[in-house]
Amino acid sequence: MILYNFTLIFYLDSGDYDFMGIFYNYIGGKNMNKTKTKNDFSMTEKERKDFIFRIGTIRQNAHMSARELSLLIEKNAGYINRIETTGDFLPSMDIFISILKACNVSAEEFFYHDPVNYKQDMELLSTFKKLTPNQRQHLIELFKDI
Repeated sequence: MILYNFTLIFYLDSGDYDFMGIFYNYIGGKNMNKTKTKNDFSMTEKERKDFIFRIGTIRQNAHMSARELSLLIEKNAGYINRIETTGDFLPSMDIFISILKACNVSAEEFFYHDPVNYKQDMELLSTFKKLTPNQRQHLIELFKDI
C-alpha cells in the first residue's frame, strides 16, 4: 500500500464535497528533474507511477479517451496521453482538480488506499453505520470467525 503525505481539506457545499484545497507531497512543476531545495517535497518514483496510474484508471472508468479528457479540461489534445505515457510531468493543482471533476471522482476516492474497491467499501461502511452497537459487535465477531 502506498501512503501519501498529503492533507485533504474539504467543505460541504449543497450536499456535495467541493474542493477548498488539496495539498499533497509534490510541488507542481514541468520538470521532474528540477533541483529541489530542502524545503521542497517530492514523490518517490513509486508514488509518482501510482499517481499517474490512478489518473489513467479514473479516466478509463469515466469512459473517456485521453484525448477527450485533455480537451474537456481545456488542454491540448495530447496532454493526458503525455502524462500517462511519459510521466515526465504531473498536472498542476488546478488541472488535477479539473481532472477529478471531469471524471466525477472525489479526491477521497482518488487517494483511497484501495481505489478498485472504493465504492463497495463505502457501501459497506454506510450499511455498518446504520446498525445498532449490538448489531455491530455481532457482525465484528462474525467477521473474526470467517
